[in-house]
Amino acid sequence: MTEDFYCDEVLTGLTAVRVVRETDNVLAYHHTRPFWPVHIVVIPKRHIASLVTLEESDDQLLLEMLGVVREVARDVLAEHGACRVLTNLGKYQDSKHLHWHVSAGEPNESAKGAKYESQGASAKRSGARRPWFKKYEALRPEGPKYATPHYALSGLGYLFYSVTRGDALRACPWLSYIAPLALVLGFTFPRRWR
Repeated sequence: MTEDFYCDEVLTGLTAVRVVRETDNVLAYHHTRPFWPVHIVVIPKRHIASLVTLEESDDQLLLEMLGVVREVARDVLAEHGACRVLTNLGKYQDSKHLHWHVSAGEPNESAKGAKYESQGASAKRSGARRPWFKKYEALRPEGPKYATPHYALSGLGYLFYSVTRGDALRACPWLSYIAPLALVLGFTFPRRWR
């Protein structure tokens, strides 16, 4: 598989998409893994690597594509009151096929910390967690059964870690400072006792 999700998957029909608008040369559809509540992708049906690789002969295609982007953005703006339109270049462009994102709303919670685009991005969005949480990732339920002494949390610390790794941390950021205090106080238990 190449780095072109759109030619390999969408335009060949291997990945089903919900079409928003379609012309002879342009396709607009709902993103297969939306990063925003409203996330529409507009692509040319012919392979063009990026915005900067367009030839002069592609002027009509670019105008047609921007016309579709404008129509989709107008609809999103009318329905949601705000809209963003963007395209990525270079290392920010995960799929090496010219595409525009038309979106509205704040990033989805499921998308935070996940792949930025469905086409295999490696960039991650920074979450609300404090840096010291990263070393305790091994203690998550899908992690090892027993915590090693280096990563051991006290029972109280594990309780606060469990509470603060979700929405409570965003609601009360001060909770993230209680867990290290609980670590200092001690009481280390094997995971099976928690």
